[in-house]
Amino acid sequence: MANDRMDKIDELVKREVAIILQRLFPDSIIAVTQVKVSKDLGFSKIWITSKENDEELLKLCKQEAKKIRQELSQKLVLRQIPYIQFVLDRTEKEADKIEKLFSQIKSDS
Repeated sequence: MANDRMDKIDELVKREVAIILQRLFPDSIIAVTQVKVSKDLGFSKIWITSKENDEELLKLCKQEAKKIRQELSQKLVLRQIPYIQFVLDRTEKEADKIEKLFSQIKSDS
């Protein structure tokens, strides 16, 4: 039961952060791929990715984390708004690398 509650909170935070990031960075294509909020609601880890320069995006998001948290506090009804840590989601890029390696191996055979 508590796990369902945390999954709903994760999804809610994910949706709201995605909306906020779109508004803060209208010229960038940013995807929030995953959110994990701690059970005590004190901390959240947010995975983001972009087709553009990921490192620069991560830096900008970290700079705006306090502002994003403040906006979340206005939109969410939680007893505590979690502190935010942004992390790059490299899953898609790593999968592309592996896919290219498999294609290369296949063509070499």
